[in-house]
Amino acid sequence: ENQQSIIDATDANLGTFFRIMFLTLRLNKGAEKCARKLLQKNTRPGAEIGVCRIILDLCAKKRRYRPFFGFLAQRLCLLKTEYAGCFEKAFQNQYEIAHHLESVKLKNLSNFFGYMLATNSISWSVLRCIRLTEDNTTSSSHAFIKNLFLKLVKFLGLSKLINRFTDPTLTEYFQGLFPHDDPKETQFSIKFFEAIGLDGLTNGLRAFLRRNPIPTPPILSALSIEEKQDEDDHENQGRLEALRRELQMQQKNKQDKKDKKNSHRMVQLK
Repeated sequence: ENQQSIIDATDANLGTFFRIMFLTLRLNKGAEKCARKLLQKNTRPGAEIGVCRIILDLCAKKRRYRPFFGFLAQRLCLLKTEYAGCFEKAFQNQYEIAHHLESVKLKNLSNFFGYMLATNSISWSVLRCIRLTEDNTTSSSHAFIKNLFLKLVKFLGLSKLINRFTDPTLTEYFQGLFPHDDPKETQFSIKFFEAIGLDGLTNGLRAFLRRNPIPTPPILSALSIEEKQDEDDHENQGRLEALRRELQMQQKNKQDKKDKKNSHRMVQLK
């Protein structure tokens, strides 16, 4: 029955549902009043999913981010906890499809979720879906993460943000953002945060890298280089010798054919 209600709210009556949502958002300018109206109009179990989708869709389509959508979502999460779960699932989904989003939509949504995290409207555990490595990110996901973090810094400040990411009760959710299992991945994360002006977040990564430096290729000694050169010269000499023998053989075969042809002509003349 609950599943049927979700389908009714989000699929079968999507047109009507969207019109109700649109009018509610248009007629109620204040986030508090709008949130209460939405709760009154969407009482069916599972309607929260449809409401979240439409809020995100409208937010993404604006030419620039409108704080109203963040305020509205924040109020909904405070008034009904089911909304927090819906927006948390939406975060992972939007991050996974970041490479399909236009730049404006990408920026609007990352700003939206940055506000939701900064106000603790959704759990910081959503960040565990991010694996900040060269192999697991694209230019689009880089832009998403960048805008998200710049929004967090704007609301919390760098000091509070550092405290949040070093909170021992939360660090398990940030292992993908600040990888400590591979020095190369650690270095990639450091360079990313340096590039967006947030190198203050990388102190822990730098300490790890000092303890686990990236292996450097061995430097050949002068003797090793000379030996290697001798080996290369010997190998090249061998190739030249083989090529010389091959050319001599080709010339000999060519001469043999010519002699055989001349001999055949002399026999015919006799």
